[in-house]
Parts: sequence; C-alpha cells; structure tokens
Amino acid sequence: LQRPVAELAALRLADAARVHSGGAFTEAAAWLDAQGDLPALLDIELEAAFGGSARDAAPFALTLHTGENEFTTVRVDPAAGGIQVDRSRSGVVDFHPDFATPRWQPLRLPGGKLQLRLLLDHGSLEVFANDGE
Repeated sequence: LQRPVAELAALRLADAARVHSGGAFTEAAAWLDAQGDLPALLDIELEAAFGGSARDAAPFALTLHTGENEFTTVRVDPAAGGIQVDRSRSGVVDFHPDFATPRWQPLRLPGGKLQLRLLLDHGSLEVFANDGE
C-alpha cells in the first residue's frame, strides 16, 4: 500500500472544501463545471459504486486541465479491471522518452466499489486507488 503522508491532512482547510452530494457522472461533471476556476493545489476524493457487476460497467475518464491544450487524463475501465494515467498532453513531455507513455495498472473493485484520491499540485499528479492499493 502507498498512501499520502499523514501531515497532508494539516493542509486541508475545512471551510474551503467543496463537496458534491453524489449522483451520476454527468451530474458530477456539471457540478464540477459550475465550480469555475479551481486552485492549483487539489486533493480530490471520488467514490463510485457500480450497480450489478463492476465488470459490466462502462469506462470513464477524469481529465485535469492545466492550461490551454494541456491536460492529464485518468481513465478507469471496470470491465478490464484497470486504471490508466495518460500524461501525453500534460505540457512539456519530451524530457524523457517514457514520460508521455500512458501507464496502465490493474485495479481491484472490491464489492463493485472504487475509491480514488488525486493529489494535484503545480508539477505533479499522484493517483491513489482503494486506500493506496
């Protein structure tokens, strides 16, 4: 398991937290769009429950825009049992030949549920699934 350092919790400002009450991905996307510009430092927690079998659920993606035509995409494919981080359009990517290569990792969905935590700052993105698995 890998988890963010415990000291990170001290940086959270309770009154600054924005919480979506839940619903379909389309509802969450509309809510997020209505938030306007978000700060450069983000700690995003997302939970998803797949009705029936997670292996029958459709894939989805979270696209984090960092500038004009610059973004990183996190894709989850429940049917394939995996998660992918694609940094190929995240800005300057030519400093290492493997940096822009999308990374695919296996992903368990215990009980048909997924927990994601994304930590984003000015120069990096960390993705934690299912409490650090």
